[in-house]
Order: sequence, then structure tokens, then C-alpha cells
Amino acid sequence: MTQPDAAEAAREAAAANGDRAVLVGPAFSDELELLSELQRHRVTALSVPDLKTLLHLNATALEVQAVLQPGYACDVLGDAVWERSHGRAKRIATLAALIQRAGWEAQRTAAEQDAGARAPHLTVDAAMLLADEALRAAGSATACTREDVDAAFAHLCDPLVGTAVRTDESVGITQSPTT
Repeated sequence: MTQPDAAEAAREAAAANGDRAVLVGPAFSDELELLSELQRHRVTALSVPDLKTLLHLNATALEVQAVLQPGYACDVLGDAVWERSHGRAKRIATLAALIQRAGWEAQRTAAEQDAGARAPHLTVDAAMLLADEALRAAGSATACTREDVDAAFAHLCDPLVGTAVRTDESVGITQSPTT
């Protein structure tokens, strides 16, 4: 394999008014000299296995952008994989599911006890308590934050999700977690 030319990749990107320069190849050696050139010219070396990982993840444009940093893509690709599996988006999705389940159960129980009663809505504080209880039951030692619950409420109330409705300071669950 010929030696990758980071300077040429940077010139081509600049000529095309690009904001990223990427060398794609079957594999790259992890030599310090090449790493220095990649960083000096702000070029990413993306191997075919790196590209396969991104495709397998069905990576979003933001995830790909995070990987396209000067240097070897494999050095930051692990962060993208970890974030996808364990990061904030996964945490918010998990909290939203826990809140939806607990909120639906509370509303169902209230309706069974008094058919004419207005279904209770969840406040952020109540949702935090319910979510923390569910997290502890699942073995997590990390409590949720107000910011996490606000993000979970925003997700549940998103018109594309349509699982909850926001009213002033609370949220009413509109769908069972199984629908």
C-alpha cells in the first residue's frame, strides 16, 4: 500500500470547500509519523473496518461527524459505540420508558378505584421518585436528574411519539407502554 498523503487530502477538501478531509483505506498503520501528519493537516484516517462499524451502527450524521476528527478514526470510534450503547440518549430513552410504565399504571389504578376521577398527572418530582425506584429495582445505583426527567418528558410529549401530553407543570400519559 502506498503511503497515505494527508496534505493532499487536505488540499482536495479545501478545493471542494469541504470542512472535513478523510482518507479511506483498507487499513492504516498506527505510526506516529502518519498520526502527526493527519493532525497537522486536520485529516481523518478511516479504515474499511471503521466504516463497517459506522454502517453497522446505522450511525447518524452527528455520530459520523464526531468520529471525523483529525487522526485515526478508530481512536474515537469506540466513544461513539459506547455513547450509543450506554450514553445520554439511551439513558433518556430508558427513563422515558420507566416513566411511561409507572405513569400509566398510576393512572390505570386511579381510574379503577374511581371511574369518574381525573387521571393523575406526573410532575417532574413525582416522575423522579418513580424512575429512581424503578432504577434501584433494576440494580442501578445512579439516580436520575431533573434534567434527565425533563428530557424524558420532552420525548414522551413529542408529537412524533405521542405517548404523553404536557399540562402546565405535569404530564399525563396517553398510551399504555404496550401500544
